[in-house]
Amino acid sequence: MTKEELDELAQRPTCCKPFGETVTISRAERDALVALARTAIDACRGLSQMYSATWDSVNGDLLMLAPSIPRFEAAHRKAIDFLNEFDGKPPLYYGDEDD
Repeated sequence: MTKEELDELAQRPTCCKPFGETVTISRAERDALVALARTAIDACRGLSQMYSATWDSVNGDLLMLAPSIPRFEAAHRKAIDFLNEFDGKPPLYYGDEDD
């Protein structure tokens, strides 16, 4: 599901029901929305799990032991890939490109 498809879904008119408003979506739209959410959650979970491998220093820097760095970079890359694919905005960078 693209950002445009998600935006269209968000703007779809609602129908009044006795217990609130509803929006009808197709099975394909539902499946795409669930896949999108799972991909985003997976990417965020990977980054969140890395927090236990970092330490705050006195000046606010984050420190990470060398064995954890490849895990962090892989989790970060997964989150960036998701955002770049979904967002359609200028690409986010991994931080390892030459300036």
